[in-house]
Amino acid sequence: MLKSIGSLLTFLSIMLIKPLTDLIKSCEELLDAISDLVVAATKLVRVWQEFLKQIKNRR
Repeated sequence: MLKSIGSLLTFLSIMLIKPLTDLIKSCEELLDAISDLVVAATKLVRVWQEFLKQIKNRR
């Protein structure tokens, strides 16, 4: 009985915990990528605003 419970726990850890851990790592990487994208978009907006400001000042 204990051996079968141990086998079941091993099976569950392989079939559930590993994919769940991989999913969590993938989500972390996705959040990092989204964060980088937001930072880049913010910088782009600032550059665009500065560009428009310089065009307005030339008139």
